[in-house]
Amino acid sequence: MNKQHKKTASGLVAATIVCLGGSLSAAADGLFEVPDVKALPLNVSILSETNAAGIKTIEFFMDGAPFNGKETKIHAFYARPEKEGRYPGVLDLHGSGLGKLSPDAGIAYASNGFCCLVIDWCGPMPTRQPPHSEFDSPGNMQVQIKDTNGVPIRGKFTSNPETSALRNGVLFVRRSVQFLQSRPEVDPDRLAIAGCSSGGFLTLLAIGHEPAFKAAAVKYGCGFLTMPAYRMGGYVIGMTLCPRDVQEAWLAVYDSKHRLNHVKANVLMLSGTDDHFFWMPMVLKTYREMTNPKSLLMLPNDNHSQVGNWRIPLSHFQSVFGLAPAWPTVQPPTAAINGATVELSTQVTGSVPIADVSFWVKRMPLADFKFKREIGTPVGSIEPWREVPATASNGSWRANIPAPAEGEQIVTYAMAEDEKGVRASSDTLELPEYPQWRADEAPARK
Repeated sequence: MNKQHKKTASGLVAATIVCLGGSLSAAADGLFEVPDVKALPLNVSILSETNAAGIKTIEFFMDGAPFNGKETKIHAFYARPEKEGRYPGVLDLHGSGLGKLSPDAGIAYASNGFCCLVIDWCGPMPTRQPPHSEFDSPGNMQVQIKDTNGVPIRGKFTSNPETSALRNGVLFVRRSVQFLQSRPEVDPDRLAIAGCSSGGFLTLLAIGHEPAFKAAAVKYGCGFLTMPAYRMGGYVIGMTLCPRDVQEAWLAVYDSKHRLNHVKANVLMLSGTDDHFFWMPMVLKTYREMTNPKSLLMLPNDNHSQVGNWRIPLSHFQSVFGLAPAWPTVQPPTAAINGATVELSTQVTGSVPIADVSFWVKRMPLADFKFKREIGTPVGSIEPWREVPATASNGSWRANIPAPAEGEQIVTYAMAEDEKGVRASSDTLELPEYPQWRADEAPARK
């Protein structure tokens, strides 16, 4: 890092830490303000139009908010049912593996009675095909830095919160809300957002700043990036190479934990037990700290497999907007130890009869407990999460498992599926008590 960058970052750190006091201040909020459409018209420029199978789709550019002192352009697809009406609106956000922006997700939502805007929020990358959005950020999600062994790491941000592409991502999200609200066929009181991977990270950050969303689906994303028992890594691994004060300044703005108490949307957190980018304990910590309506779907032995899934978010949005029955609610398991046996129990409620409930159980030596398989580690090298079917009994769902042996750690959670195929998960139970699993946040570390 050069001297000028250090000076800029240090100044921002001082300003941020003074203003924040543990939560984002009005000064920090100012980073994500967007002019209204009267002050900054959308200026939609259509590239193509199609009308097929009852769905109208346009590809276009529109003006984004000014960023880093320059104009921006958002490349997008917008799909809507051809039939006149008032429909819920969805904003769909891609992940960092995007090769070329596609209207497919938008068409899928439109085929199910939603209007959907799909945007490119990350800008040009060498591996991506044009056209793409236009904005000036160091890196634009393609910063190349090296770890302590000299191995290149592809960062998704710059260390300066003011110029980070993630800041522009939030601005693009808020500008997209203005577009949806401008459309006569979109019901502005029924707006939703779905994002995957880096787009899930952005979704969780954006809903803390944008109150218009009534529903959200976070497909792999979390806050609480510095829980003490888990090194800062995954999606934000590059930040670990920055000095401590730079880490703290960046996290003060972009760790979504600071804005969870501002979230109004009904949020679905969809993740996997073995996700390499958003780690299970941090996802669960984020879910626990939300005070807004929420649902959890933790997929066992899963690593980032559902980034392209639009059906699960669609089902969630239909439920939130009263177009489908409410999702089931699964209570965290309780345990009754009886000698060498543990009886697990959970309660499940829902407006649709429950077809199946299972407990997913991981048991490993406490001294070497791993909640996921590390990158590069062969499949089968650690104990997987194993399914234990439950049976209904006196209003609860129960199953028996062997009690933990001496020095053994068990972590378990429940998953239910209703007769319509909707699945939901519970929070976890740890046997014996496992403080590391629920560790409070800690300062950022190098």
